[in-house]
Amino acid sequence: AAPGLLRALDGAESVTSKQTQFDGASVPELSMKWPFKASRKERSDISDYQGSLTLWLDAKGIPLVYQRTFHGKFCKFFLCMTIEETWSGKLQDIAGRLVAMSYSDETKQSGLGQDSDTRKTYTLTLDSTPADKAIK
Repeated sequence: AAPGLLRALDGAESVTSKQTQFDGASVPELSMKWPFKASRKERSDISDYQGSLTLWLDAKGIPLVYQRTFHGKFCKFFLCMTIEETWSGKLQDIAGRLVAMSYSDETKQSGLGQDSDTRKTYTLTLDSTPADKAIK
């Protein structure tokens, strides 16, 4: 999970920090603008873009939860499409590794006479069986 999170942070700007509540505890919340990573040609087709990334950290500064939001309107000639996406995930430090315990992705698209709304959720469930007792 950490390499993907580091890639998402690349180019982030305008970081703000505040204390907020998460699972009954006061935790730091970092919010930042998330840049649109695209070629110059692709950027010329964007008429509206807003992106943000928010992280909630534990007392050690390790991310507990993240949420990325994206809103974009893309036009080519007279054809336009609007996309809104929200990605979120819960993370956990397990034996010194940052593990994604859950991930959800919600996408809304409209344009060209069509609308769609898709939501996907993935959850990791850990087996409590010790490795030396697992069937091989």
